[in-house]
Amino acid sequence: MKKITVLLGLLMLIPSVLAVDVLDVYTAECNNKGSIEVKFYITQEDYKVSIDSMNLKINDVLFEGNWSNDRYLKKGEDSSKENAIAIYPEGTFSKNQMYTGILKYTQESLEGATKGNKEEKTLSFYVDCPGLQFTCENLGLEVKSCVNTLNGFEADLVMKGMEQSPAFNIDPKEDIKYYFKAELPYEQVNGANTKQGDLPKQYTLKRVSEGNYKLKFNIGTNKINEMYIQYKDFPVPCPESQYPAVRFYSHLACTSPENVVETEQPAAEEPVANEEVKEETTTETPEKKSPALIWVIVIILVALMIFIYFKQKRFQHKI
Repeated sequence: MKKITVLLGLLMLIPSVLAVDVLDVYTAECNNKGSIEVKFYITQEDYKVSIDSMNLKINDVLFEGNWSNDRYLKKGEDSSKENAIAIYPEGTFSKNQMYTGILKYTQESLEGATKGNKEEKTLSFYVDCPGLQFTCENLGLEVKSCVNTLNGFEADLVMKGMEQSPAFNIDPKEDIKYYFKAELPYEQVNGANTKQGDLPKQYTLKRVSEGNYKLKFNIGTNKINEMYIQYKDFPVPCPESQYPAVRFYSHLACTSPENVVETEQPAAEEPVANEEVKEETTTETPEKKSPALIWVIVIILVALMIFIYFKQKRFQHKI
């Protein structure tokens, strides 16, 4: 009876051994830049989790960045190998809500009777986000076009990240630096009157769509040769080295009506059919007789006449 009890106890321990989950969430934090950082750690010794097998999704947004470790997680051997951190880019999670995360991974037993066994596991967790307020990742500038027209100057501008949240905004008139190079001096908003400088005293800047603006002004017969825009200030620090994909400034040479040169259209080639007609006409032109051929014909005719003359003389003599 005692042996049976011990055996039953051992059998009851088997499911608990097989049900070991060796990964857990250490921290899961979301900031007002729309980025989530999750730190996982391994809880059991004698188990290993390969980083390559870790598949993380938060609200179906797959993590495609690099984990803090590059091989595996294992407790006890090296404390730096006990944790793995996943950081989503700024601007990924913009809503003020609770997000659900799911991590799928493969754990491998390294010791005991289950050594070498691999199991597919799923770990669920939650992250509370405050909502996006401002991120440098959403910024971007581009002068798409700038043209001197008969009615004045026009420019199409891309200026991203202007209105990210009520608390953090960038004013396209106050927080963007505009710089122009003109042919002649012009009166500027800052009171200067030079060939190079700020916006003119009178101008309009209108938002066409999200991140797209139209700039217009008239400075008479004067013309703008180049235009430059750049961010002047940010609600938070935005070092360019940390955001290599963001364009913090843009420059473009502007066009004028005289820059467009009309090219003469090449004369149309005559149809091939006309060329064929010319060839046919040429082939019907009679060829000129060769002088040598004419002399041969003359000699033959003269010889024939002499032969006929002597033939008649002989015939008369016989008579």
